[in-house]
Amino acid sequence: MQRFPRTKQPGEAFPVTVGFGFESDLEAGETIDTVDAVAVVVHRGSDPSPTSILSGAAAIDGTDIVQRVTGGVDGTDYQMTFTIHTSMGNTYMGDVLLSVRRAR
Repeated sequence: MQRFPRTKQPGEAFPVTVGFGFESDLEAGETIDTVDAVAVVVHRGSDPSPTSILSGAAAIDGTDIVQRVTGGVDGTDYQMTFTIHTSMGNTYMGDVLLSVRRAR
């Protein structure tokens, strides 16, 4: 599982761009056709509604996936699971760990 390169503060909202190296999985001429709704679970901490950090739908940007995030509970680590489907009928998944911490 990748860790998102920066910690998010609860009051921030920004896009998380995820590149899992899908391009190395894709065959010549194969493209990402669709991305499922991003699944979110609490990895550490407590949040009764972890999917509330998602703002809108995930989008495809070449071989990357972009998902806007907002809010979150201080002290909580969220595991975000991305699932893509390709033009050749393949399905790939990747996880990102997003930490939410209030600046001290």
